Amino acid sequence: MLAYIGSVGAKFDHVAFMDKVWTVSEDARSVYLQANGDILSSAEKLLYNNVYIFRVDVADGQIVKVWEYANPVAYANLGIADSAAEAAAQAR
Repeated sequence: MLAYIGSVGAKFDHVAFMDKVWTVSEDARSVYLQANGDILSSAEKLLYNNVYIFRVDVADGQIVKVWEYANPVAYANLGIADSAAEAAAQAR
């Protein structure tokens, strides 16, 4: 998970999540984050805004899985190739 997040973040100069709303499931096994992305790549002059929903699954006090929901078309339209970590995550 950290390799995936790091590889995505490395593509951009600025990554921020705005207007965050956190929700914990009733059984406390999942935490949800809804946020608006404010992301910039200066080199390519790309501004990338998307709406995200993350689901983080927890067991025995440890994160066991992270789900990311966003509009894939907005990211694909940037024309940035996937890193090896992103390709591996998408293959699962």
